[in-house]
Amino acid sequence: MNETLLYSDNYISLIFIGRRTIMKLTMIIAILCLGGASAKESVIIGRNKPKNKISKPKNMCTLEPSELNNIRCICTKEKLQGATSAECWIFGPINRDHFIWGLIVKTQPYLSDLNIVASNQGYLKTIPEDFVQNMSLLRNLTVSFAVLERLEKFAFGNSTSIEALKLSRNQIKFLEPYAIANLPSLRELNLEENRLQTIRLFAFFNLPQLTYVQLNNNNITKIEDKAFINLGRVVEMDLSENYICDINNLTFFGLSKLKVIDMSFNKITSLASSVFSELWDIER
Repeated sequence: MNETLLYSDNYISLIFIGRRTIMKLTMIIAILCLGGASAKESVIIGRNKPKNKISKPKNMCTLEPSELNNIRCICTKEKLQGATSAECWIFGPINRDHFIWGLIVKTQPYLSDLNIVASNQGYLKTIPEDFVQNMSLLRNLTVSFAVLERLEKFAFGNSTSIEALKLSRNQIKFLEPYAIANLPSLRELNLEENRLQTIRLFAFFNLPQLTYVQLNNNNITKIEDKAFINLGRVVEMDLSENYICDINNLTFFGLSKLKVIDMSFNKITSLASSVFSELWDIER
């Protein structure tokens, strides 16, 4: 009898233990299911949550290097459509379709002085001609350390406002006919420290106000006959530190107002007898 009761008690204990274990397992499974549902819900919410988009800059004067652009611009006034002078540094590749050109035209149409500096050669390889043409008040344009290897026909969009065009240290090799053309207000042209080899006929055309020309520190070996025929108002020209060998009677044809010419540090081997005969106003 005692043995039977003992057995029964053990049986009841086993049943009780079994039920408690089942309840724990049930609770664990429920928690896991709820957790999985919650995790799944959070994933769905995460997927549906709108991503933070990087907004495009609204003003060129607030441009700083970021994920969206690689340009920094500093203006005289950080005010929408109020700056008259600006300097832009380029820290990465820029092409003719880059947003910067439209942004400048749209947000700072009153710029009169613009200086563009490429921090590394190769970052800037072209300047859209329509950009210069659309900057109707731009008087002074400076570009340096770019790679503008070839200046095509009407490269500066027949701008009526530009007075000074400074393009030194841009690795320019070729000036196509009419490359610097139809700029009625241009007074100063600086092409020093490039890689120009030949000054071609009609590379300069319709520049009625041009007075100062700098072509020094290039690789110029040849000046085509009458290449300067359209520069009748130029009073000073610098052709020093090139590789010019021959100068003939037509080299300076058309430079009737020229007063100062520098051809030092060239490779001159011959001078025609009347090479300076057309330079009526030459002083030095």
